[in-house]
Amino acid sequence: MPIANAACSPGTTIVAPGNATDCGTNATAASASATDASDDAHDVTVASDVIDVTLAPHERRHVKVTLEVADPHLWQPIDYSRGAANDDVAYQYDVRMELIDYDSSAHRTEPQTATDAAATTAPLDSVTDKVGYRWFHVSRDHGFFINGRSHPLRGVTRHQDREGLGNALHDAQHLEDFTLIMQMGVNYLRLAHYPHANYFYDLCDANGVVVWAEIPFIDWVGEDERFADVTKEQLTELIRQQGNRPSICFWGLQNEVGNHNTANQWIAMPQLSRELDDLAHAEDPTRYTTQAADQDETASSRGDWASDIISWNMYPGWYSQPGFGALIEQKRSIEHRPLGLSEYGTGASVDQHELHPNAHKTRPNSYWQPEEYQSLQHEEALAYINAHDWLWSTSLWNMFDFGVDHRPSEAGRFEINNKGLVTWDRHVKKDAFYLHKANWNRLDPFVYIASRRYVAREEGPSTVRVYSNLDRVWLSVAHDGDAAVRHDARPLGNGVFTVDGLLDEPGVYTIRAYGDRDGDDGNVYADQVIWTRLADGDRTTGGRIVGSDGANDGIADDGTDDGRERIADGALVPWSLWARPDSGFSLDREEHRMIAHRPLPEITPEQWREAFSFNGSGTIDFYATLPTGLTPSDTAVITAPDGTQTVFAVVQG
Repeated sequence: MPIANAACSPGTTIVAPGNATDCGTNATAASASATDASDDAHDVTVASDVIDVTLAPHERRHVKVTLEVADPHLWQPIDYSRGAANDDVAYQYDVRMELIDYDSSAHRTEPQTATDAAATTAPLDSVTDKVGYRWFHVSRDHGFFINGRSHPLRGVTRHQDREGLGNALHDAQHLEDFTLIMQMGVNYLRLAHYPHANYFYDLCDANGVVVWAEIPFIDWVGEDERFADVTKEQLTELIRQQGNRPSICFWGLQNEVGNHNTANQWIAMPQLSRELDDLAHAEDPTRYTTQAADQDETASSRGDWASDIISWNMYPGWYSQPGFGALIEQKRSIEHRPLGLSEYGTGASVDQHELHPNAHKTRPNSYWQPEEYQSLQHEEALAYINAHDWLWSTSLWNMFDFGVDHRPSEAGRFEINNKGLVTWDRHVKKDAFYLHKANWNRLDPFVYIASRRYVAREEGPSTVRVYSNLDRVWLSVAHDGDAAVRHDARPLGNGVFTVDGLLDEPGVYTIRAYGDRDGDDGNVYADQVIWTRLADGDRTTGGRIVGSDGANDGIADDGTDDGRERIADGALVPWSLWARPDSGFSLDREEHRMIAHRPLPEITPEQWREAFSFNGSGTIDFYATLPTGLTPSDTAVITAPDGTQTVFAVVQG
């Protein structure tokens, strides 16, 4: 027979977990781990309600329950200030909802109230989530405030991919990423350009890191008539899936959509921006909407694409002329909304080094991207950022190197963006990592000698740079085993200390850096490097001595040849030419041969032209017109900047 109407009771409770005795300041702080369980024996219910709902067969209904927590224990952000205890960071409550069918309660002999049913009957279903209470606002003139206190948001953008894994990261790898981020002192993350793993949001919630979450709307408005609908669906899903998270304060609506890509026959970008903004506020009126802009029509005094606040992606010294502060001031002059900095940075190879890098030689899509150039550009950026709290947020690009399937060679590596502060495999922290740690993390005292991988130097004398969050830094320098000499470092501000005029003679230098800080009970922190200043005429490959076997032939003990030596047994070979890794080619400089390690007919002209790179301004001229692939008769003429030409034959390996 048909089932009659069913009565059920959704019961909702908000619980202070752990050893909380009330909902005020005696409640325990959030755990530093997102996986820690609460101590159920000491849970305290701070609000609860049970309501009656009667459903007809197959009926579905949205049920809204409103609970009030008086004087809530606030979710506080992480604090890296010197001496900060962080024992009251990221407090969260557990919210539990249970569904009780009290019509079918076991052994019911008389009418029950919904409350009685909920107390005596096992639930049909239940769900538990966490919430954190905090309040925040953004001021155009004073930046970001949370719980009534100024809290400048300083952090990084993150892509959740890793070399050899893509996006298929396990929780352990997400935790490793987050640990590196926390070590650097980040209090804010822009998670681009898509929803990230739930576990990573858990880590942000549990550790007091403020988050910008965004949808995958990048570069252009798609031409399909459903593009706008799908984009809005993605925004709705993101907000509904992650809307309870206290770490998220901002919804990102778009990234770098520009004037040349703003419209199709179905919808124009200004209209779509308004619809996305309205949708976000309808779904969630408690958070700000924002954009990552890179073109002026987005600005409020120009096209006025809709969002509460705005950020800019800008790359002075990389994609545009140097001048960090001037570019930000120009954007602020056309913007009425609070302005942040959603991307900035430069590429860097940990295998390439130069004492005095410059923007003319170091550039995107080139072979030469020394690690020192990235550090100097970030020093300039931090000097401006530290003096302007009105920037409501700054997130450098990027925490980690990451894969990009359409990107040409960056410092000799295909399809990788190397603007990260940590390498794609997470094995090496670049110098700029420690520069930011010196500015952001005052809890973890350290001293770090920069340019440490430049172990064999043709250039000199050298200025030694040290990054540290200490008050004083000094060096102890020993040359070729002589007695060490002390040099007090000059503080330049923003975590940078320097000593000029070192490594003025050839030889081996052992350099130890020391530092201390006021009120630290005499503790001294140290770091050490060993560098070689080469004699005149010696050459290196990106800061590594040519020929680790001492032969100065560019060939290491294992027989490999990195192809970057400036001198190759006296042959007139442009020192800048080299075969890119994984290109399928190698160079035999002595015989002037380009050796292909795959069948010649299968190599396309495009692959042939992309197989080689330059450190400098040399050119490669293809002597033969290539049909569908290479043949043994094909040759290449390499022209160095001084006009010297070398002809290479193409042979099968």
